[in-house]
Amino acid sequence: MKFIRPKKIPEANIQAEIYKNLRDLKIKCCLEYRFKTPLGYHMRADVAVIKDGFVICFIECKSRKDNRNIYKDGRQYKGYMSTGVETIYCMAWDEIKETIRKIKNIHRLYT
Repeated sequence: MKFIRPKKIPEANIQAEIYKNLRDLKIKCCLEYRFKTPLGYHMRADVAVIKDGFVICFIECKSRKDNRNIYKDGRQYKGYMSTGVETIYCMAWDEIKETIRKIKNIHRLYT
């Protein structure tokens, strides 16, 4: 079967690249992390970064660079905000390096 290149990079590819970068830095993380928010929402974060047995930040991967995927009044956004855990949105392949930099900074705060 001939490979037909997708019009946009799939979110799973972005997740996988973030996971690989974090593992290379020896930063613990979990993909597709399921949790319940203080609001009672059942959610699944694309990536949860873990330090000393605690989730220190969530990463939500999107495959579009526009902000149509982040609705400030939406259930997902409210759910993340209710946890008090910092949430980073990685909207495209070219934002991965900056996302990793932010995670490293957060990780340092918990040392």
